[in-house]
Amino acid sequence: MIGAMIFLLIFTVAMTAMLAWAQSYANYIDTVREDQEFQNLRMMEELKLSFMNSSGMLLVEASNPTPRTIVITQIWSNHTVQTGEWAVPAKMRVSINTTIPYVSMTASKVVTSRGNLFSGTQASEGEGGGVGGTGLSVIDIMEAGRWYVQWYNLSERKVFDTKLGESYWETASLTFTWGAASNDPIFGPYTKVGFNATTRVVTLNSTVYLNYYVNEDCRIIVHELGIDSGWSTAASGYVEFQCSPGAVYTVTVLYSRWTGEPFLTMNFVNCDFVSLIKGT
Repeated sequence: MIGAMIFLLIFTVAMTAMLAWAQSYANYIDTVREDQEFQNLRMMEELKLSFMNSSGMLLVEASNPTPRTIVITQIWSNHTVQTGEWAVPAKMRVSINTTIPYVSMTASKVVTSRGNLFSGTQASEGEGGGVGGTGLSVIDIMEAGRWYVQWYNLSERKVFDTKLGESYWETASLTFTWGAASNDPIFGPYTKVGFNATTRVVTLNSTVYLNYYVNEDCRIIVHELGIDSGWSTAASGYVEFQCSPGAVYTVTVLYSRWTGEPFLTMNFVNCDFVSLIKGT
């Protein structure tokens, strides 16, 4: 009788331990499965962004090309952050007004609820809800295979002061030249002028070269990779980066003309306008 009770006690303890282990293992499997699903969803996230000036405040235009809703939880401009929850539905574009003051040429980015960080281009909102009153957004222009160009008067060398206007260029490799003397106007009556040209490119090889030939000052930024050449006064140079073929990047070229003959030649090797991957 006593032996049977001892056996029953040992059996009960063993079964309890086995059930506890089985439940613990099941919980572990569920946790691993949930984490894997979270990571898969995180890797699927993609946002196309434009940061604009709306009455002195930062306006974020976010386009979601994926089949799932993405939630933005943080918006950063330099060291200033605004938190909240802004949903960007699948295959949709939304505009997000913030209380962050807009500062030209300041790095801006957003963070999603799944921890992804995305940056984008900086622009100014034109009349009529689009660039330059055209009704087209900055993203529309760049996705169509164009440079979006903002022109500025310079208060001093490489200091972009008053915005003069906007335009766009339709060739990836470009040549800008104007006049021969320091007093020849480039934009209306303005002689000391700079521009900020931004586009989106698709890579065609694993190594990309952005070559330039310039008379005064230029600067090249590849936003998603954090590449910034800094202002260069050398007559020629290049930016090189490694990537996967088919990757899409946002490229900004800054040019400052203070004195002398203005010219800048840009030649892209192993990349072209992003519209190539859309067949447009």
